[in-house]
Amino acid sequence: MRINKKKTAALCILAICATCLTTGCKKKHEKISLENAPSSTAETMALGTSAAPTSQVYTEAFNIDPAVENAANANSSEKGTSGRDGAAVAANNVIATINTYASNSISIQYPSVEKLDDAQKQERINELLKKNALSVLTAFQVDETIDTIDIKCTVLSSDRSRITAIYKGSFFRKGSAHPVNLFYSNTIDVRKEENLGFSHFADPSSMAAYVRSENCVFPNANDALRTQLMKVKNEYSAEYYTGIFKGADFPFEGEFPSCFSYEHNGEIFFSIPVPHELGGYAIIAYTPETK
Repeated sequence: MRINKKKTAALCILAICATCLTTGCKKKHEKISLENAPSSTAETMALGTSAAPTSQVYTEAFNIDPAVENAANANSSEKGTSGRDGAAVAANNVIATINTYASNSISIQYPSVEKLDDAQKQERINELLKKNALSVLTAFQVDETIDTIDIKCTVLSSDRSRITAIYKGSFFRKGSAHPVNLFYSNTIDVRKEENLGFSHFADPSSMAAYVRSENCVFPNANDALRTQLMKVKNEYSAEYYTGIFKGADFPFEGEFPSCFSYEHNGEIFFSIPVPHELGGYAIIAYTPETK
């Protein structure tokens, strides 16, 4: 009887040890599995990104103005799920959300705002934002069945007085030799429910003289590109620049404007057309003396 008790005790101890070993091994394997699992960010990048056309990479690398990147970084802590397809950015209780118009190979982002006091005004503002963002489709007579457009939107500011959005991307017409790099911007006076153009930010003739001067600033352009841009810009007269500045921004009639402008942190930014080899457009920055 005593021997049986010893055997029973021994069997119990072995069973307990076996259980512990099994549990320990299971936990160990689970830990290894978690360590080797890809992060959600990595998975999202793998599924949601694709290589950009070479010409677009060139433009993004050298012609992008720092204000866009700085604004995006500043708003990164305020991003959240919007219920649409983009990040929501809040400013003074006004929320700007990025939406996407998609059709075949057409993808154009555009913003919409929420939390304005007047619901009808909010609807009209959103209609204006969308209309301007998608105006490239009719301006370039895009065939949505065969052409390709990829445009991203960045909201620089969104409050109860003004909304400023910037658009960058490329347009490829089937059969063309290369894609066309696109840049445009849209600033809306919320109170008046109207677009703000170049003349609201600066005097066109004064900026024409500034562009042709040695003081002209191309933000974030490397030395090689800056040298080329400084030469190319002076191939056009002050009258030419004055003309495109007067016809800049929304609204427009006929041809799509060759210049767009906006104000950010007290500085004025505007684009000028340049040869495709130099990116198709260049961003110029001007700092008013009163800043």
